[in-house]
Amino acid sequence: MRTLNPAEGFLLSASVETPNAARGACFVVVELVRGLGSGDQTFGGVLVSGYPGLVGRLGWPDGPILTPLDGRGSLRSIVGSAPAAGAELLDVVPAGRQWILRSTRVSLVTAVAVANREPSLVVDDGAGNIMAQVPIGTVIPASLTTALCWAPGATLSGLVGGDESAGWVMECRMLPGWRIRTITTAIQGADQYAAPGYMVEEFINA
Repeated sequence: MRTLNPAEGFLLSASVETPNAARGACFVVVELVRGLGSGDQTFGGVLVSGYPGLVGRLGWPDGPILTPLDGRGSLRSIVGSAPAAGAELLDVVPAGRQWILRSTRVSLVTAVAVANREPSLVVDDGAGNIMAQVPIGTVIPASLTTALCWAPGATLSGLVGGDESAGWVMECRMLPGWRIRTITTAIQGADQYAAPGYMVEEFINA
């Protein structure tokens, strides 16, 4: 917060930009408050509110007043955690953020133990209540390295060159503490998921 002490006059315009941060990374509110000292707890008149960006300014009097969840967020590439052998993927939306999960890609190496693994990508609320679950759509046999991908609009590809894809929820908005994980039927103790890659649209949680 920065306080200005101008002389008496008229405010004609105000603008804000963030040349060192992409749109969605920094939420800004500009208010006009009567200065009555540190004990003044009143709210001022909001002039500017929203996500500025590298080239897009927010301005008053012509700009809209937005909340942190309006419009588009910041598109981010997130590398998740690689689990131990025989364990499932598990990553958590951090505090103070909301994510829209756009796509997920992960490699699964199946061990020599004979079984047909059936992976599903799951979103839950952190307490185990499942909000979305999408199976990859085919079984993964033993002794194979398979790249698994979930994305909106993707269709079942079949095992072609070790790659497999499936569709995903179009607008999967996740709150802080919600989890991205897998449920893999017949997973074996020596099966290994690599660190996953997520494409997310991130919002500052209000």
